[in-house]
Formats: sequence, C-alpha cells, structure tokens
Amino acid sequence: MVVLTLWLLLFLLLGALLGINMYSVIVLQDLQSDLINPHDCANRVNQLVEPEFAMQALVSALLLLAGGWSWLGLGMLAVHVPLSAFHFKAYVRREHLTEVTDVFHTMDRERQRRGTKMVVYVVTFVLVIYRATQTAVNAFLTPEGKLQAAEFFKEAMTNNLHHF
Repeated sequence: MVVLTLWLLLFLLLGALLGINMYSVIVLQDLQSDLINPHDCANRVNQLVEPEFAMQALVSALLLLAGGWSWLGLGMLAVHVPLSAFHFKAYVRREHLTEVTDVFHTMDRERQRRGTKMVVYVVTFVLVIYRATQTAVNAFLTPEGKLQAAEFFKEAMTNNLHHF
C-alpha cells in the first residue's frame, strides 16, 4: 500500500510540474506576442522556479523510493536525477531566475528548455500512471483473482475476436 501511495503522490507531483511548465511557456508566448510586459513575465516565471525545482527533487527521491529497480523505473530515474542536478547547478550559480532586462534574449532558449522538460514530464507522467495502475491491480487482487485474470487474458489472446 505504501508503494501505491508513492505512485499516486508521483502522479500528483508530475501533474503539478506539467502545469507549471505549461503556464511558463504560455507566459513566454504572451510576452513574444506582446500581450504582457517583460516585468510581469519575469515575475510570473520567477515565482514558480523554486517550487518547480523542489518538486523535481522530490520526484527524483520518490522515484528512488517507489521501487524503481525495474528497467522502467531505472529509465525514469536516469532522466530525473540529471534534471535535478541541472536544476541544482542553475540554482547555485543563480542562473535560475529570468532577468527583466534580458528576457527577450533568453526567451527562445528558455522556451526550448521548458519544452524539453515538458516532454520528460509527459513521458514520466504516462509511465507513472502505468506503474500506479499496475501496483493497484497487483495490490488488490487475491492470488485466485490473479490466476483467473491470467487465464482470462490467455483465453482472450487465443480466441478469434473478429465477430465483435
């Protein structure tokens, strides 16, 4: 049950990370379209950077705790640990904040960086949904139920289902 709770917490955290990144990309797009000024853009993006970094580090730690020792878990961990290290390095060097005076020069790079993070978060989000579902099914099925489910799926694969 603890592992299922970790997967569900990962689901919520990754959803929040996706929301933060989408919001930041939309704000940068609004700046490029001249719908907001650089000061508002920098304030809106900067207020979400540190919570994003903290959530990303928590996601990496939870992936480690959630039993990420399968090839799927190790793959997710292999992506998120370097991303957390990149966030840590940017934070230590004070490169994580968007400067108001330099926002137009760094906008393309920042949107590309956020787009890459978005791809990582979406792929991990889908994989976490899969692992949470798998863990829930395995946790709630009895041994007899698991045998019945295995027989059902074996029979479904061997039957001709074209008449449906």
